[in-house]
Amino acid sequence: MSTLDITLLIIGAILQVVGLIGAVLPVLPGAPLTFAGMVCCCIVCPSTLMITLTVVMGILVLIGAVLDYVAPTLLVNKAGGSKKAKWGTNIGLIAGLLFAPPLGVIIGPFLGAFVGEMMETNKAKHSFKVAGYSFLSLLLGTLFKLLLCFAMIVISILCVGVHYIPDSAVEQVKQWFGSL
Repeated sequence: MSTLDITLLIIGAILQVVGLIGAVLPVLPGAPLTFAGMVCCCIVCPSTLMITLTVVMGILVLIGAVLDYVAPTLLVNKAGGSKKAKWGTNIGLIAGLLFAPPLGVIIGPFLGAFVGEMMETNKAKHSFKVAGYSFLSLLLGTLFKLLLCFAMIVISILCVGVHYIPDSAVEQVKQWFGSL
């Protein structure tokens, strides 16, 4: 293993740990950082399987990024929210990103949907329902990113392990399990 390989694996591991944290903290781009770490591992261990899985995970990261911005509006629509609530969700998301990160990303869409729906219907109960669906989209997006980050980390560990574990170690493990 060369010094460059070791350096890339260390950088990849750091990116993946920070990315996993970022999957929960809106300030950090969790899935893209974890994906960058996976790319580092893919450079070190370039098997057909690893390259294929890296491409698939990259596509899922892009889908997740798009869903982060589209899902709140879709769920507000599902809750029967008005156009003002949809606009409020999007304006709240942008305002939250600009003026109050990281909590603004959580609170902004909720407040935006609530205020937008109140302007349209003037019904607090319905407006809370619409805003709740906006918040639900945040929870679902966070869960998706967490699962995606865990999958990328596990794939990276397995691919690096398979690439660098010597055959003698594999034989030793087979003997251990064979004796059970």
